[in-house]
Amino acid sequence: MSIRVSNLNISEDIENAVKLISGKIKRDESSFDSNSMIYRTTNETISNPAYIECLKDKKRVLSIIASGDQIINSILFGSQDIVGIDISRYPKYFLPIKIEALKKLNKQDFLNFILGNDEEKPFSKSKYYEIRDNLPLFAISFWDELFYRFNEDEINDSQLFSRFSIKENRMINNNPYLQDDNYEKIQEKIKDVNIELIDYDMFKIHELKIGKFDLINLSNLINYLAPDYIPDELKIELYKEYVKTLPLSKDGIAIVYNFGFNGNLSKILKEKDFKAIKIKDDVPPYNIENELVIYKKNKKLAFPTIGKK
Repeated sequence: MSIRVSNLNISEDIENAVKLISGKIKRDESSFDSNSMIYRTTNETISNPAYIECLKDKKRVLSIIASGDQIINSILFGSQDIVGIDISRYPKYFLPIKIEALKKLNKQDFLNFILGNDEEKPFSKSKYYEIRDNLPLFAISFWDELFYRFNEDEINDSQLFSRFSIKENRMINNNPYLQDDNYEKIQEKIKDVNIELIDYDMFKIHELKIGKFDLINLSNLINYLAPDYIPDELKIELYKEYVKTLPLSKDGIAIVYNFGFNGNLSKILKEKDFKAIKIKDDVPPYNIENELVIYKKNKKLAFPTIGKK
């Protein structure tokens, strides 16, 4: 596999990460920007059958990087050429770590490395050095410098990482690549993919010349379209205008995961090119409904058939 990075500025990224860890930069928790946090794992229920159907057999994918789980799951279901974009400068350094850990560690050691357990801190320095040598040079340069300046507790407990806590059972429930025998499958499939990572604002994606995609995964971008005081109906209109500018192939689809509208999207979206599907999140201690919104560029194209995992 290959991982390459566009518009890279390692020295500036390290300088800002050092300031974050040292507390010299105070991150705005309510919005996303170039200093936004790294998510260790997704809080989206990607294992839902509707979500899985959207991922199947999409060879060329554009995805927000986030925790990297959206990208890893898309590889499990057939993606081979992936462009990852994130407004934050840090996820592009974490995804190679996650991929290399996945390739080298067994599933339980991988989970321990990402989440930690009662005996081991997450993202431990010892495990990092187990996988370090096969990382791309840009990731080695970044993490070596941070581990030289700080201990693992200082890094883990800093604003560099999200403080949103997900337990092991929830990480497994959310991610198909961690279920059944899929972990062994993804270890093989991930060897044959090409990934390009870009620091960029997904709302300005039309400015980039990066070709067209079979699937564009926007994660929960819809929740950041407009301030909270803007009515849901107006947010949806803004989203509909935005999604139609995305660089989709003729039969491409775009998906977005909605945490914020409390079931309203299925009522508001009543058009042939949009569909909102409710997704139940009932892994304790949660019991909530979210929504997966599918947009298809070709109105004559059928929406993904919701089948079994």
